Amino acid sequence: MGDIWGLQFDRFLTEDDFNADGSLKAGLPDQTKVFPAGYQFAPGDVLYKDLDNNGEIGIQDAFLVLSYYSYQSAGKNVTWEDLTK
Repeated sequence: MGDIWGLQFDRFLTEDDFNADGSLKAGLPDQTKVFPAGYQFAPGDVLYKDLDNNGEIGIQDAFLVLSYYSYQSAGKNVTWEDLTK
């Protein structure tokens, strides 16, 4: 509890990533699990890294960004303001 998890940014989608019908080209990871149902991808949308190389982006690709216990066990009281300095 209190941990912050995230997906790793790979790059932004470009027009070259799409077929003529607007669908994503083969070879790109399926990231429909991390976007709202029915979301229509477009150039400029984020493409996340498929960290486990299974062809889809999901919870298995999330990594720990910041752990509540890591800064509590170090005896520090870190705030969001501290992280932005």
